[in-house]
Amino acid sequence: MKRGVVLALAVLMLWAFFAQCVTSMVNESPTVDEQAHLMRGYVYLELGDLRFKIGHPVLANAFSAVPVWALTDVDIPVDEPSWQAANWSEFADRFVWQPGNPVSEMFFLGRLATVGLGLAGAALLFRWARQWSGAYAGVVALALSVFDPNILAHSRLVTDDVAVMVLGLASAYGLWRTMITGRVRFVLLSGVMLGLAQGSKYSALVLLPVLALLGFIWGFRYRGQTR
Repeated sequence: MKRGVVLALAVLMLWAFFAQCVTSMVNESPTVDEQAHLMRGYVYLELGDLRFKIGHPVLANAFSAVPVWALTDVDIPVDEPSWQAANWSEFADRFVWQPGNPVSEMFFLGRLATVGLGLAGAALLFRWARQWSGAYAGVVALALSVFDPNILAHSRLVTDDVAVMVLGLASAYGLWRTMITGRVRFVLLSGVMLGLAQGSKYSALVLLPVLALLGFIWGFRYRGQTR
């Protein structure tokens, strides 16, 4: 398959992924999880406050809240009793549904950040599969990714699931590239992505034994074959 055709197919499928996410998310009302994630990310960016602990680190929430924080004007009602009590579910309601808030814009921007992460993950998967097994593998892997119902569903919500998926994938990719090239920059890539995954969700701890096992397998497979 010619390089130009492969790249054209990849761009077309990534555009299809983006279109599916955006056209569906504008008709989806905010979920209770999303408003809590958006609230704690915005509060952290604006005040540096970590009082609302929902069981996971705040990195992914802060990333989703960046465009909302930068492009909208949302007050943080710190005079609410739920703020003082650190009642995250009640305060998230107060934060989002204050009179005058541009709720549709807030969730569109927050969700758009997650869509961007989903696109980055799909593009990385295409690159990895193509480097590993050729153009056909890259196209097939990308198609399976951009039309997967689970990935599509989560890539249009303000949550931390897609962030930890993409960061975990990037960490594994960096480890694989380290094993086949021996280059230090890929070690750094893997380590940084792993650290960011840990900062996004506690369940990313499972990546530690998984990457250790993959490192052992790939190290044995590619020993003496670095290029």
